Amino acid sequence: MAGIFYFGEKLGVALGSPRLSILVSELEQELQSYPEILDKILDFYNCDSSVDFSILSKAKYNICYNALVNIVKTIKSINDREKWWIVELWDNEMKREMQESPLYLNI
Repeated sequence: MAGIFYFGEKLGVALGSPRLSILVSELEQELQSYPEILDKILDFYNCDSSVDFSILSKAKYNICYNALVNIVKTIKSINDREKWWIVELWDNEMKREMQESPLYLNI
């Protein structure tokens, strides 16, 4: 079953189940000090495999953006080849989609 990281109207990245689960797990670790954000973005994850960032405030959206940046930096720094697809996904799709959202603050 496929799922989606949803950033706003016509903005999202589809993923297959195994990769979606891995990326959600990475995000849960990175955002463990923000349980209210995790609760919001993962509200429908168990129902329809969607991770919805579009319901966040601009500030919380950017916390998530920075969390994903940190995940990518960590994978690069430890050269984790098993998760290198996350770096490629970020570079080729996800970063652009997140930055096109009206919630993204370019600071």
